[in-house]
Amino acid sequence: MNRNMRFRSVAAFGFLLSALALGGCGSGGDNGNGGGTTGGTSGGTTGGGTTGGGTGGGTTGGSASGDLYIAFDAGGDAGGVDVYAGDLSLRRSGFNTGLNEGIVSVSGTLTAAGVIGGVPTLRRISNFPDRGGQAYDPTLDEEFVFPTFREPKGIATAGLTRNQLIVADAAAATTVGDQPSLHLLTTLLGLAAPQVVADIPESVAGGRTWDVAYDGFVDRLYAAMTNGTIAVYDNFTTRATVAGLGGPAPAPSRTITPGQVTGGVSAKTSVNLHGISYDRASDSLVVSDVGQAGSDSDGAVLVIANASSASDAATGGGAAIVVPARTLGGARTLLGNPVDILLRDGNLYVAEKLNGGGRILRFNAILTAAGSGDIAPDLAVTTASLGSVGAPESIIGAD
Repeated sequence: MNRNMRFRSVAAFGFLLSALALGGCGSGGDNGNGGGTTGGTSGGTTGGGTTGGGTGGGTTGGSASGDLYIAFDAGGDAGGVDVYAGDLSLRRSGFNTGLNEGIVSVSGTLTAAGVIGGVPTLRRISNFPDRGGQAYDPTLDEEFVFPTFREPKGIATAGLTRNQLIVADAAAATTVGDQPSLHLLTTLLGLAAPQVVADIPESVAGGRTWDVAYDGFVDRLYAAMTNGTIAVYDNFTTRATVAGLGGPAPAPSRTITPGQVTGGVSAKTSVNLHGISYDRASDSLVVSDVGQAGSDSDGAVLVIANASSASDAATGGGAAIVVPARTLGGARTLLGNPVDILLRDGNLYVAEKLNGGGRILRFNAILTAAGSGDIAPDLAVTTASLGSVGAPESIIGAD
């Protein structure tokens, strides 16, 4: 089925009441997908199979439990998703999605986000684990265009059956006007096509959102912002659904701005947050800071303790901040442009876009190991050495 559709924001009262009933009941604990505690699906738009990250070397085949799905940016609009073994020993296969931003996977269906020919796009790839070496096929897969999208980035799922999709949107900083920063989409009542429930503009969100982590057990969203802050939204899907009914767009309930206290005065240290992941068992957030986008050596990984209650506060007349429990950065970390992260089984996987031409890094026991500073990863591989084409952009675990 070939679907190239444009949808307006949902206006049907009954439809949104159904979304309200399902909001906040997400399957919160899946750290293997989509920017944190929940992964997801929904999606699709137009365009054929452009050459991307899924066309390099390596073996062709399916994926297995414990594998990693990594989206690659091959330049321009080109992109794809490669399947890596969980121990980073080999690249099993590649798939040409034609997109190069966020990805999520639910029950074998992969959803990819990005831009094709200037058009913001979501694509839904069916039976992804068994289609290694293939490309987007309009007879098998779906794509969707949403007029309110600009430059979709990280995506995550919500909802009782993971039927809702939260999309981060980070239009270029030079874009004129109040651009969207977040979107909530829902698929209900047997409808195959996702519908826009609400759009949250930058003026309300407080900036551009690059990635999201959603805790479905309490309907809380953590949003990594390019201005160096984490926006925390309590009751996110509930409030977003009310916004879809004509209410106000949900504003952040509080912010978490990584920083430090020196000489009794607090100061912000974060620059440009990208990847984010939440661990409910320890109530910890892990976020990546790419620093200056063109630098391959100034990246960092930050661990925020007591994330559910953390909130910015000033000391000594300085900036309002939260001091991270751990901060990793420096030449030995190989962190330059850590665009995405995956927290799984206590270990942190990092999609490093620039250092070494692109790497996947693993830091073991990121939440419990001692110390901060210039600490080398426990495992590091260059993506080119495994046959991938382009730079890693997003990383999730196979479901």
